[in-house]
Amino acid sequence: MIGAMVRDLCRLAPAVLGIFFAVSCGSTSTSSVTAPSQTKCQVTVEGGSVSFPPQGGNGSITVSAARECSWSAQASDGWIRLSAASGQGDGAVRFAVDQNSATQARDAAIQVSNGEQIAVHQEALPPPPPPAPAPSPSPSPSPSGPAPAPSPAPDPDTGRTLEVEGEVSSLQGSCPNLQFVVSQRVIRTNAATEFRKLKCGEIRNGTDVKAKGVVQADGSILATRVEKD
Repeated sequence: MIGAMVRDLCRLAPAVLGIFFAVSCGSTSTSSVTAPSQTKCQVTVEGGSVSFPPQGGNGSITVSAARECSWSAQASDGWIRLSAASGQGDGAVRFAVDQNSATQARDAAIQVSNGEQIAVHQEALPPPPPPAPAPSPSPSPSPSGPAPAPSPAPDPDTGRTLEVEGEVSSLQGSCPNLQFVVSQRVIRTNAATEFRKLKCGEIRNGTDVKAKGVVQADGSILATRVEKD
């Protein structure tokens, strides 16, 4: 009867106790069963990087997580300011980027608790424009030519009737418009000049003549009469 009870106990033990063992006619052994482990929280973020202009701006990172999972975020540099640094379940990390007043671009990151991070890049201000070139110097005034000679003063005898006589020299022109010198006076003739004792064409250098006429502003005499002396 005892043997039958042992056999029945051996058959029931696995279902009741969760262990295996043998009594009497075999060796005794045990085996434990491990209970399933609790699943760890998984937190993910959307996107890998964001960029901002030199003026800065606002941004947001979407976080995905199970409802019971909590998470936190932090920026690697002070020019990124987080408005919400922690949360639970699905949510977002909102942040602001300050103006970049430097002439070089800069980079930082926002890291979420499980190690995922978003790279943040910000452009630099453009360099200031180069100064305007200095105005070209005014060209030096070109040297002026020699001052014109002053106009000669009018002959004091201008307008007067004057008579000169002597030998003709420096004869030029053709009748009736002749020009010659008598007694250092330039004599000019024209169609109105009266020739006496000789014709206009008979005047030669060395001819003795007497000329009478009106003194011009340049000192010459416009002859009204020329006669052989």
